[in-house]
Amino acid sequence: MNTILSNNVFFLSNMAASQVFNNKVGFKSELNTFAGVQSFYKNEIGQEFSQNLVHSGFNSNRIESGCVANIFGRYFQFNEISMLFTNNICGYYCEFNEIREDCSSNFIGMYFNSNVIGLFFDNNVIKNDCYGNVIDNDFSYNHILAEFINNKIGPSFGSNIIGDGFNSVISEAGVQSVDFTSATYVYGAYSKTLYVRPDGTPKLRYYDDSDALVIVAANA
Repeated sequence: MNTILSNNVFFLSNMAASQVFNNKVGFKSELNTFAGVQSFYKNEIGQEFSQNLVHSGFNSNRIESGCVANIFGRYFQFNEISMLFTNNICGYYCEFNEIREDCSSNFIGMYFNSNVIGLFFDNNVIKNDCYGNVIDNDFSYNHILAEFINNKIGPSFGSNIIGDGFNSVISEAGVQSVDFTSATYVYGAYSKTLYVRPDGTPKLRYYDDSDALVIVAANA
């Protein structure tokens, strides 16, 4: 049986065409605004879903407790979200993501799709086209432009500046405070690995077409 949403406001864009059905919502789910809604259905939402602004196409999500004060753009759907998803701004087409606890204060642009996100994903600015990434715990204070694609990011990746087209990167633990704006290797269409030397210097390694190991600065 669905829990009643109390003290919420639905602005239906077309009363006849709107589809609001088959949602399971926990206690203290209140003070949300549903703007221009044509579809809000098949969601399973835990307790304290509150103070959110939800646009149309919020469908088939599974969200645990403590989803508070977020802005959800159109077509936020098929996501699995753990506890404490708070103060995030999500653009259009945020779909098929798996996000663990403590995801907060992020600006996420359009087409954030098919990512697996660990604990403590916070205070990041991620613009359009972020998909196919596996991100470990403590990913924070990063500024990322478009096309962050098919990366495997280890823990404690923080305070990095990343331009367009960062792809196919394996990042080991502890890569921090690197400005990749003028880099070239991280944007190449081949596998490469970021790592931190024992002295704390961030580096990048990859194999060239002659199977020779190449090691350069992380932001070379």
